[in-house]
Amino acid sequence: MSAVEPQEPHRDLGQEPEDQAITKAELRWIFGGIIAIIFGIFIAQNAKIVEVQFVFFTARVRLIWVFLICAVLGAIIDRLLQRRGVLPTTPRRRRREVKKPPQ
Repeated sequence: MSAVEPQEPHRDLGQEPEDQAITKAELRWIFGGIIAIIFGIFIAQNAKIVEVQFVFFTARVRLIWVFLICAVLGAIIDRLLQRRGVLPTTPRRRRREVKKPPQ
């Protein structure tokens, strides 16, 4: 009787296993996407017309537009603060260079 050797799982030679951990940047994108979806649902449910009082005049607009304008202004202010160095930015990951086979 011969001893049966355990078989190793099949691996392609020359390929390293990829790191499956989620990075902080990916978590930020996931969290931002979830918040954007919730914000979109919130906007869709608040479509009534409201009176908005500015400094020198009053306007009657849909609540959707008030929310969207506030969101856009918030994003612009966020980017401006990141450029000035007041808010931290997420470091960009370098792409791995794919080695081309010799011809």
